[in-house]
Amino acid sequence: MAFTIHLNTILIYTMKKTILKTIIFVLACLPIGSFSQETGAPARTWADPLDYTLDQPVTWYFDMTGTSFADGQDLYMWAWSPSEPDAGHFAHSSEFAKLEYVGNMVWKKTLTPTLYFSKTVAEIKASPGFWMRLKGLTDVLQSGVFKVEFGLPPIPKKEPEVSIFPRKFCQLDIISIYRKYNEKSTTTLTYKIVAGSKTISGAMAGNQAEMKVTVNLMSSLSNEPSLDKIKLIIKNESDVEVSNSDFPVVPLTEVE
Repeated sequence: MAFTIHLNTILIYTMKKTILKTIIFVLACLPIGSFSQETGAPARTWADPLDYTLDQPVTWYFDMTGTSFADGQDLYMWAWSPSEPDAGHFAHSSEFAKLEYVGNMVWKKTLTPTLYFSKTVAEIKASPGFWMRLKGLTDVLQSGVFKVEFGLPPIPKKEPEVSIFPRKFCQLDIISIYRKYNEKSTTTLTYKIVAGSKTISGAMAGNQAEMKVTVNLMSSLSNEPSLDKIKLIIKNESDVEVSNSDFPVVPLTEVE
């Protein structure tokens, strides 16, 4: 009976200790300060080299696209697991926690995990991992909570892609012009179709993911001699040419 009571006491103590650790960890993840504004977690993170060891230098990259951080502003790393290197300085981050701006809303931090967090390899592996936020110098704006995993490869950036639907068309067809994976700064696009002696132009609509427009070629090209290609020129809101391509056209002699 005494052994059973003692065993139950140990189990209850262990459970309480585990619950307490969980509560402390969750509280650490909450926004700090009643005036702090949270602006979302990184769009992606990755490491270079990919297969790094915890006692060797590594560079972590943070893509903050989609957050309210200003392009190129000073950002700082505030981590609390496996330790809290900048403890007590959330309202005004220390210089050692500062990240380097790479460009295109990407920041980086080069460090040796065991040195930066003052933990051994074994201690880091036994911890919940690298949990953190990125923030400005003060406590006004901070990212959401996120975890840097071991071995995260960069996601290849998709280049802008221009296409016409249908893929095969003649000068009497209605076509749709698409430009996908646009630059972040893209708000509007204009197009110009050069077809024989005629020019068709207008604006495309959409968003960064996809801009498109539908064009009735027949209304402008029905009286044109048979064409075998058209030239499509696309410009951005600054009137800078972002695409210049020729597309084949099915000759009228081959149209049933």
